[in-house]
Amino acid sequence: MHKTLHVLALSATLGATSLFASSGFYALTGTPDHPLEEIAYTTVPNFEVNPHGYVKAEGDHYVTGWKVEPGTGESFNNWSTDSESLGLVRLKDSTQPGTTTNFVNAQFFFPESDDIGETHSHQWGVFDYHGVIHALNATFTKTAAMSYSLSFAENIRLGGPGGDLINAANPLWLNFNADNKLMDVSGSTAPTQLFIGEGSDYSDEVVFTLDLGITSGHETQLTAAAAFSVGYTEQNGSGTLKAVSAYVDGNADLHTVYANGSEAVTHQLAHMTVGTNPGESVVRAPLTEAEQTAINTALGN
Repeated sequence: MHKTLHVLALSATLGATSLFASSGFYALTGTPDHPLEEIAYTTVPNFEVNPHGYVKAEGDHYVTGWKVEPGTGESFNNWSTDSESLGLVRLKDSTQPGTTTNFVNAQFFFPESDDIGETHSHQWGVFDYHGVIHALNATFTKTAAMSYSLSFAENIRLGGPGGDLINAANPLWLNFNADNKLMDVSGSTAPTQLFIGEGSDYSDEVVFTLDLGITSGHETQLTAAAAFSVGYTEQNGSGTLKAVSAYVDGNADLHTVYANGSEAVTHQLAHMTVGTNPGESVVRAPLTEAEQTAINTALGN
């Protein structure tokens, strides 16, 4: 059943975020288990997110629309947003997938005054393609006047799944030149390719390069300073990001804002705007001709 609700003032908010920039009628459903059974058209004063993450409005009515895969680059004007694929808008579905780490860059400063056997530690986090973080606990040990060893507490392998484990018994070697700058890692001046994997099928694997500054020019160094320090460190992976707020633009596209401040279009809301002539009407909801006429009349067009 379709019905037209009364027209309400546009002042919708989701939390503290203004939700409406687009005027017109939005399609709600009063039957969330079967969204197409009862569609109601209204301008909505307030939205709220229920404990299950669904966006609600107008009492027991739920906001409807079409879910969008972030980053697809699709134009909604070219989409077939038919009524059969219309569904509920659920912000908990609006998570941004993680990005696999493929490089880690870092610069360290080791005190020249370190005694042989002196150790320093550092921890990184790298992300697999599920957005799951894996810890890298590194230990640097001074082994000679111009060299340190590097080992990991985790099962980190050199090169790939079949590579040697890098641990206290089989570390990498950091060799420094006469200028006290890192010269090579185990004889190589290229970034070191490492592998971390969990389980027999390596389903959570991460393959990445570790560059301690030889390539970037920010070389790890021996220094006159008394304490070990980190010059900088970076990696390009990220975990799965949860939605924290949202807003709707003038095209009725719902932008989801994530925990790190980034945003993406995640839903096209079922929406209709009515212009002063029929050519300006845009229908994004399953309206019949009679319903379109009724809404035009309600707007005085």
